[in-house]
Amino acid sequence: MNKKDNVYGQKYRKLRVLHHISLVNAAKNVTNKSTLAEWEKGKDNLSWCKVIQLLFNIHIQPIEFLEDSVSSQLYGAITNIAVAYRRNDMQQLIIIFKENLKKYEGDTKSKDYMFQAAIAANFYEDLSEHNVCPSILKDKIILYFSNIIDT
Repeated sequence: MNKKDNVYGQKYRKLRVLHHISLVNAAKNVTNKSTLAEWEKGKDNLSWCKVIQLLFNIHIQPIEFLEDSVSSQLYGAITNIAVAYRRNDMQQLIIIFKENLKKYEGDTKSKDYMFQAAIAANFYEDLSEHNVCPSILKDKIILYFSNIIDT
């Protein structure tokens, strides 16, 4: 996703302001105030791991933030991934990643499986500093989100 295409920062800002939370408090232990402000303006990008942490700082569940963007079937899977991440359960994250990658590479090619594998891989990398996501999957995710933004 190009920096200019960042719509999530703007959505985050609306929620932060709605909850009367300052930039300083929202950014606490995640990033600095100026980086958060730039992301909210759509001028910068943040990793999904940081976005999840920022959401917790403003008392918003990731599923609430994404509910307009993902199917209801995906809600449960994202919740399981978020729980494993909060518990620092790297073993569960790698299991979720492998299961969803296998399902995606199977006959279905469901974007839900692709999305779940990518989220689990991203959270796993955040905890372990080890990248398990194949570059082909990264390219497909970038292409998928580019197509959404372009439509």
